[in-house]
Amino acid sequence: MLHEAFVEATVLDTTGIVVSSAANDQQMPRVASDGASYFAVWEDRRSGGASPEIYGARLGADASVVDATGVAIATGPSHGRPAVLPQTSGRWVVGYEHVDATAERVRARFVRFGAAAGLGAPCAGDVECNSGVCV
Repeated sequence: MLHEAFVEATVLDTTGIVVSSAANDQQMPRVASDGASYFAVWEDRRSGGASPEIYGARLGADASVVDATGVAIATGPSHGRPAVLPQTSGRWVVGYEHVDATAERVRARFVRFGAAAGLGAPCAGDVECNSGVCV
């Protein structure tokens, strides 16, 4: 059974929050919350290539953009249609489409922020971040 309700609300940011102002196009945004903060992901063409890459940025509870230049999640050709869900302990899972020479594939990467993630260091084999993507 489907129910419908009308809710009167007030938009708090009438001009919107600029999450990315990188060169070229950014599109297909998705945003998730872990209850304390937000993580936005999107298709990004800042590199000027023919197909998008996947970038993301954290947003504070106060609507501030924590990662002003964005964080590369899936780079190289043929990534698109991102989705994001919170996990635990500062981790997020980002799903996206990857097109290779033979088919369209669905991929996922785990992203973790903070000192425990080993910022910028490869984390293959780390059970906390087993995709090799620690930012």
